[in-house]
Amino acid sequence: MKSEHPYEQDSVDTPEATEVVAKPTDSSRLRVAGVGEHVGVFLLYALLTVFYTWPLVAQFTSAIIGSGDARHHLWILWHTREALLGHDGMFYTNLLFFPTGISLLTHALGPVLGFIALPFWGFGPEAANNGTVFVAFAITGYAMYLLARSLGFSISLSFFAGLVLLVAPIHVAALYGHMNKVFLALIPLTMLTALKAVDMRRNRWWAVLTGVFMLLTLLHSAEQFVYAGFGIGIILAVNLLRVSPEQKAQQLKGAVWVTAFVLLFSLPLLFAIQYASSNSGIKVDRNIESLLHQPDVLAFIIPIDFGFAASTFSAFSQEFHRFEGYVFLTWTGIFLLLVAFLKNRRSSLAWLVLSVSSIVFALGPRLSFAGTTKFTEYELPVMLPYALLTGLPGLDYMRTPGRFMLIGYTALGIVMAYGLQALVHKMTRTGRYVVSAAIITVLLLETWPQASRPMESLPSVSPFFEQLAQDENRYGILDLPIRPDSPYEFSNWHIYFSSYYQAFQMTHKKGIAAGYLSRYYDVHPTLGYLISENAPMDTALQTDITIDGQPGNLFINLEYELARHLYRYVVLHNSQPAIPELSEDSAGIIAAQSLIKTVFGERSPIYEDDLVKVYAVEPPEDQQLVPNFLMFDRSDVSALAPSGRRWIITPARFLVTSEAPQLAELVINPAILHKPEEDEYHQQALLTVTSAGSALQISLPIKIDEGIRVPVALVQGSQFITLTLTSNEDLTRTVNMDTSTLNLDTLTITSHGCDVFTESVRQTCEGKELPDTEKVIVAYVSGWQGIESNGEIEWRWAASPSSLWVYSPSTGQLRFTLTPIALHDPGSPDGKGAKGALNITSNGSEMQQLIVEIGIQSVINLKISKGWNEVKLSLDAGNFRPADFDPSTGDYRQLSFALMPIDVMLTH
Repeated sequence: MKSEHPYEQDSVDTPEATEVVAKPTDSSRLRVAGVGEHVGVFLLYALLTVFYTWPLVAQFTSAIIGSGDARHHLWILWHTREALLGHDGMFYTNLLFFPTGISLLTHALGPVLGFIALPFWGFGPEAANNGTVFVAFAITGYAMYLLARSLGFSISLSFFAGLVLLVAPIHVAALYGHMNKVFLALIPLTMLTALKAVDMRRNRWWAVLTGVFMLLTLLHSAEQFVYAGFGIGIILAVNLLRVSPEQKAQQLKGAVWVTAFVLLFSLPLLFAIQYASSNSGIKVDRNIESLLHQPDVLAFIIPIDFGFAASTFSAFSQEFHRFEGYVFLTWTGIFLLLVAFLKNRRSSLAWLVLSVSSIVFALGPRLSFAGTTKFTEYELPVMLPYALLTGLPGLDYMRTPGRFMLIGYTALGIVMAYGLQALVHKMTRTGRYVVSAAIITVLLLETWPQASRPMESLPSVSPFFEQLAQDENRYGILDLPIRPDSPYEFSNWHIYFSSYYQAFQMTHKKGIAAGYLSRYYDVHPTLGYLISENAPMDTALQTDITIDGQPGNLFINLEYELARHLYRYVVLHNSQPAIPELSEDSAGIIAAQSLIKTVFGERSPIYEDDLVKVYAVEPPEDQQLVPNFLMFDRSDVSALAPSGRRWIITPARFLVTSEAPQLAELVINPAILHKPEEDEYHQQALLTVTSAGSALQISLPIKIDEGIRVPVALVQGSQFITLTLTSNEDLTRTVNMDTSTLNLDTLTITSHGCDVFTESVRQTCEGKELPDTEKVIVAYVSGWQGIESNGEIEWRWAASPSSLWVYSPSTGQLRFTLTPIALHDPGSPDGKGAKGALNITSNGSEMQQLIVEIGIQSVINLKISKGWNEVKLSLDAGNFRPADFDPSTGDYRQLSFALMPIDVMLTH
């Protein structure tokens, strides 16, 4: 006989099994016995929360529960309030990585909990954090209770189901700093509404409500959105296999409505997240890290850091445990799961399947058993479904397989309720109470954390920051030190350490240079050479990168860079008890003091107390620039090896500072050209260098152990030059470069020629005299030969096409006066003729053709932009080699035309 409820079956799989059925609800709303039931249940969960979060209540306004990650999750609560007040965007902030800002759509914690925090802000940030954690923790159990009640369980069994999720190790472990995992209420609520929506006896408003709850889940945590969808899909799929064709049609119709409303509400946000992930420079694809975080099989059956028996297995914990591996099912859970499978299989089947599926996915990309990941004499790994799932587009951000137990414990809570129901079904009332109490007691003993929940004091705030809070202007603050010490460890990671500065930001409300978020920039957008785990702390000099023969200096023009990026203050923080990673003699403090001395010299701080020293950043126009050349993308440049070589992953950017617009040469001698994806080594490649603020580009062939000199055009101030290598065989394939020398000398190596007249005055090209920024500069770049002379006149041969780089102090027209002394003519016996068609373009504009004759001046006007421009010349006749017409010349150069010194004049 079948139950009237489509998800309950009265029959069981084995003759000896006991028939146990949860009674279905009898209306479209949750069955309620009155407000008292729900208030009482929630208060019981709140009471348990007091014990499981202790000493949160005792230190409610003096410290925050958790450590490390807790600070940047508190920042999200604060930022949500700021966004609601109109002080910043909800999903994009300029307060971090100032002034560029960063998307918050890829962060693990969304703004939902920020709304829960709002009533607590009046009692301070500690209360906002702790109040949110307390409510989120307790309401998770209550939401699970509602799901169980909707399935027809009694009050006591529903309370037990909620208890399972409340005290699940992965949920309790979240109190150590993962606020996104403290709040799991939306997972059972979405499942509740989805199951109602496909029930043919319910109205379709449940489908709308499912869409709303899925959107809220996505706003809270993108990974929980995946888990909730996974759970709903498994439950609906299993139930579809168990109902009659008529019911199946009705449920499929309901599933279509659910899908439609989920897409309607969530698709715009999903598109926004995808856009932020692929167009921002933020590193989102991190699924390979799953290998570091995946739990061992034994972690599901052996207690780790939780319960009365955890100390017995401490050796296992030390050898195999990972922080994301709190997936212990509890022995109580395993026992009741077996009871449900044996005694209540048909009723609990869908939830059993979901439980097992979640465990399989939580195991990660490959099987790990007792630390072993390779099996048989062939040492082969066992691939698991998680590897395929996170290989799908949009899911490569997932890096913590164990979190699949967030949905796994939800399913397990229902299965355990079915198991407990079957266990006490035929007992007397007293027997049911005794057995249920014993089960709950053992469960609590198994999940009670051995270590006390950490409480962390927020750092003391200088009165200077309180003064800044009164200033409504938006500007940036560079906090020092960037990281506390030299070894690259989590506590010395510059991203993690910046969470202390986020805590200060909640007072001063000004932009800061970095920020701790789940997904952050691969390369800092404005200070990549300085804010990076690869930035040196022992010296500011880059000895293998020189400009004018001097090493590049990380600090020398830093004040200029800060000023042009709207930073107003540099703050040196002193050590204090609330920042244990920082000591007075730490490497970070020493490096910060060196920075202060280099940047500010003998200038005194404008403010000083026991906590901070504050230095004012002068406006950029008040500063004198020093020529400098720095590797900007530190994450793409390896450390200098003892051999003097350094791997550079292209495209690589370099930050160059110049006092004036001028020409320079980049000297490169590659030692190895390597394509790592296919482990190929090349003898030669094509090098493309972009300069002049990305306005100009030149490509040249490059060979190993053969140095080349590449012209670069510099603008006044700071700019990027970019190096990109592609293999000659396939121009779409990138090649990495191991360089033995990499040198830029702005002042002494010049690529512009002396054989140019600007307004009939010969261009200066010798010595270290800086060019006049109000005059035109012309440089022979590609295709040109050196100056030749017969004692009376000078000329340069050029190939077709050939390029000139022209700097103009303003926009206007540039008048070129050209006098050819040789032109290629393929029909001539010596390859030269008296007349030809010269084609000229400026910055890729429409080509102009000039008919030129030997010895006759020709004039052409070209539109020119302010700054650097590229002028290309080519002869219709093309190129020739003199030796092909007269072998005795021995001249095998590719030549096309020869010009006497050109004369240029800027007109308006």
